Amino acid sequence: MKANQQSLLVVDDDAIQVTFLKSILNESGYDVLHTTNGVEALRLLNDFHPRFSAVITDRYMPNMDGIELIRQIKSHDQLRTLPVIMQTSADSDSDIRAGFQAGAHFYLTKPIAESHLVSVVSSAVSFGERHQNWQKWVPERSHPIELLRSGLFYFKTLHDCQHLASLLANAFPNPKMAVLGLLEIMINAIEHGNLGITYEEKTFLAAQNTWLEEVEHRLSLPLHSQKWASLHFSHEEDRIIIFIRDQGEGFDFDRFKEIDPRRVFDSHGRGIVVARTMSFDEVIYTDNGRSVSCIKNLQVSKD
Repeated sequence: MKANQQSLLVVDDDAIQVTFLKSILNESGYDVLHTTNGVEALRLLNDFHPRFSAVITDRYMPNMDGIELIRQIKSHDQLRTLPVIMQTSADSDSDIRAGFQAGAHFYLTKPIAESHLVSVVSSAVSFGERHQNWQKWVPERSHPIELLRSGLFYFKTLHDCQHLASLLANAFPNPKMAVLGLLEIMINAIEHGNLGITYEEKTFLAAQNTWLEEVEHRLSLPLHSQKWASLHFSHEEDRIIIFIRDQGEGFDFDRFKEIDPRRVFDSHGRGIVVARTMSFDEVIYTDNGRSVSCIKNLQVSKD
């Protein structure tokens, strides 16, 4: 494997399909390792998990199917942020939702077009890299934020989001999981809320790799110069509550509680799902989407 080359784990017992995937992905610059079942995949992931940038798994396989493999990955502390792409001929809305409910955030239906394969793998790898980078911002030590019981903060820029999320994450039982959801929700409040970047606009900006440039441009406009989002932090005996409010016009948050099969190939639109499944026990939007409560329940000692 070349230096800085991204590695993918393909899990599939269909030799023809594996040959197709490896041919396209190798040509696109990825190093591909292959196994035929979920049991072997878990062994490889446990032994070499830092090596892999994403997993591509079939649904129906011997010994352990793709759904169970995804569940096992998402229940493993060191593996759960690894992006998993389900690829299968089971393409009904219920089949796709079952894959998403198990923990896959990306889906490919057979027969797979080469362009869709490359696009989805690229999105999955970027998704994983972003979350890995976010987790590096959380210091590996105890933090005085654990002593804070209530606080009101204001944030305006992406840098504000980074610094505030990395600070508050230390108050949670699992800071490296908490920071993912915090950043997803906070960035939503800035880009979609205060700056008014629509889902469709972000799709275009992501394709052109100009999303960050557009965010910085809009932040510089007089129209948005006095727009802030607020965050109220409350650490109660049995839970932590993060309440965020932006100054936008709101949005149809019901569309994004789950990953819609109609958005299966989109490169974004998974932030609320990540926050709800990886970071918090509840994510509740109110006020037409301008306000959101993120709740993490805590284990309370009965002694």
